[in-house]
Amino acid sequence: MMPDTPPGSAHVRRAMTWLAWAGGATLAGLALLTLVDVIGREVFRHPIPPKVELTELLMALTVYLGLGLTTLVRGQVRVDILLIALPKRVQAMLDVFTFGLSFAFVCLVGWRLWDRTLDNFVNADRTQLLRVPTWPIATIMFICTI
Repeated sequence: MMPDTPPGSAHVRRAMTWLAWAGGATLAGLALLTLVDVIGREVFRHPIPPKVELTELLMALTVYLGLGLTTLVRGQVRVDILLIALPKRVQAMLDVFTFGLSFAFVCLVGWRLWDRTLDNFVNADRTQLLRVPTWPIATIMFICTI
């Protein structure tokens, strides 16, 4: 635990870590799926038909499940080649601006994901080949965004 973390944040960190591990597991599943598909296609001339569909679902889960921990540890890529030359006060102002812009963007994404989740649930949307309901995936993506 970090020394200046607020009370209760150990639970948040633990939850984000578990979600990130789940994201890693989906990434491993995605790699295994790709390996089996390539071997099936090249060796046995029989690819996995719903591979694209499964890849889309696993990729969405991989990205969103790792989002919380990445944000918590501030692991996003930050290019500050120009920023380090600016005065500290200007850097702070730019940080506030980019935080506000990022917050607005995340709110927009969260709102659209919630809207998509409701649409998928109400319309009983399913994937094309496997007929998997899409609303649970959209719900996980929404929760991870929040």
